[in-house]
Amino acid sequence: MTIKPPKPPQLDRALPLLLAPLRFAPPPVNASLIPRLVHIMLADAVADGELDILDGRVLALEVTDARLRYGFTLQEQRVAAADPDQADVTVRGDAAAFLALAGGAADPDMLFFRRRLSVEGDVALGLSVKNLLESYEPRHRLPSAPSERRAGMSEQSAAVAERGGAIGQRLAELAAERWPAQTAAALAPFARRYVAGVPPEDLEARSDEALYGAMVAHWRLGRQRSPGEAAVGVYSPEPERHGWESSHTVVDVVTDDRPFLVDSVVMALQRRGVQVHLIVHP
Repeated sequence: MTIKPPKPPQLDRALPLLLAPLRFAPPPVNASLIPRLVHIMLADAVADGELDILDGRVLALEVTDARLRYGFTLQEQRVAAADPDQADVTVRGDAAAFLALAGGAADPDMLFFRRRLSVEGDVALGLSVKNLLESYEPRHRLPSAPSERRAGMSEQSAAVAERGGAIGQRLAELAAERWPAQTAAALAPFARRYVAGVPPEDLEARSDEALYGAMVAHWRLGRQRSPGEAAVGVYSPEPERHGWESSHTVVDVVTDDRPFLVDSVVMALQRRGVQVHLIVHP
């Protein structure tokens, strides 16, 4: 059964249009109003010293569908306007994602995981900003009851788990057809977990054969890794060499678990102008 994500509410689609007039507001208005709103939103973080990481640094917020971009820094313990073109780190996302974050209507970690929000730029600063946003608790939440928010998050998690579980089972079945019984038995648990946490919409356009090929290559790399070392594989899949094909380059990483590992790798790639199309973190 294919599980499709729910259609966005009317407000989500209307937000870019509602925000469009800000593009034509006089620069002095944006330079005074927007930083003031951000300062109010993050007042607790400023008071606790959590925004000291922006002292002498520039954070840019880019609302992609509204074509808005603002720069901020910290001056004398207040959020102040700055040139976004001089940003050390950029948080990018659609208007609905920023509204959900500001109003506490969505789990920040889920917004980043589903790539509704992304962080690019200086890796260390970017990780600090992402960690701050993920721990953000708004003073005033949007008018949606916490129970409704939890129900929505539960439905999303159930959709991810069901879709990922069904695909994982098919990958395990392919392994059973193509490997000796002993090897297939060792590969099966990894196959079942491989895409368990990937959002359903990220898997819609990908065939079982492609996911199977990626999974086997990743598994082989892990088997070759020595304990305590990081193993990295980079390749562009070709049917003759790899048994499957893709229009994108694959970067496989196998290493010991540690905090912010996936974020660090993604941001390092983005700093080099590499666009990330799919993240699989078994």
